Amino acid sequence: MSLVKNFVDKLENEKWLVYFVLFWAGVLLFWGLYYIYGNITHFDVQYTAQLLAGLFQVVAGLVLGLLGLRLMKINVLSNIPKETLVALFLLLWAGSFFFWGIDDLRGSIKWVGEYPEEVLGIIAGLFELAAGAVLALFGFKLLQIKAEPKQPVA
Repeated sequence: MSLVKNFVDKLENEKWLVYFVLFWAGVLLFWGLYYIYGNITHFDVQYTAQLLAGLFQVVAGLVLGLLGLRLMKINVLSNIPKETLVALFLLLWAGSFFFWGIDDLRGSIKWVGEYPEEVLGIIAGLFELAAGAVLALFGFKLLQIKAEPKQPVA
């Protein structure tokens, strides 16, 4: 967790990066809302992965926004450590990658017979699934490190 703490401490001192984090949070939040709204108003079961990806993006955007506010020294939910917010963000972002990967695979596999370039969509979908898995494993690792009690030094 010290790696994440060092990263967060350095990030906190770079205001332009803090602003980037806040804008990135907005991008995730509003793209997620866009897909949620679109899939609720024109619901079709084949787009369930898009709906779930949108939900993960919205919550990831909210968590990243909280982290950005905390980095600006605004005490919002100050009882949650910044390192935990980073780990939660990574887990939620991983969920978004996972469901976008499923959606890309679903869409590309359906059309690969007619459009050979859809092979690229299949490859991208597989990479999204892999990226989501790696992000999730890293996020769980960070949460596990945070949860482990420190051993007294003898």
